[in-house]
Amino acid sequence: MTTANVHANLADHVAVQQVLNRYTNALNTYAWDEMANLFTEESIWRVIRDGELEYAQEGRTNIAAFLKESQVTASVLVQMNHAPVIRIDGDSAWASSTMEAIYWLRKGGREQVYAIYQDDLVREEDGEWRFSRREFHRKATMSYPD
Repeated sequence: MTTANVHANLADHVAVQQVLNRYTNALNTYAWDEMANLFTEESIWRVIRDGELEYAQEGRTNIAAFLKESQVTASVLVQMNHAPVIRIDGDSAWASSTMEAIYWLRKGGREQVYAIYQDDLVREEDGEWRFSRREFHRKATMSYPD
């Protein structure tokens, strides 16, 4: 991939980057309504570990509820999204980014997680970019006692 796609679609690259950032912000601030609005009605969310499907959800409401429920074991979560690569093709986009998260667990201790997000996004009729597919490819988990 070259930078030609960025030059030809700069505003869309910025808009897609904002969707990635808003997702991370919604997760870190527990803004579940905002989270749901980042997905299309028919969107798909998958968690993949060691090449195997671990979890899957369909639909924005189910995805937001799943993400909310998955955070109950943590008293604090800080997720950071890094190094996004974005490609725009009309009203469709593809993105890949590296994720690092630290969970302070309610039972004590911490977990540090590394993953790669693989995303398909679409520009909907209202002009907003949303995830149509988001995959979380878990790369590593490290646990630390208190």
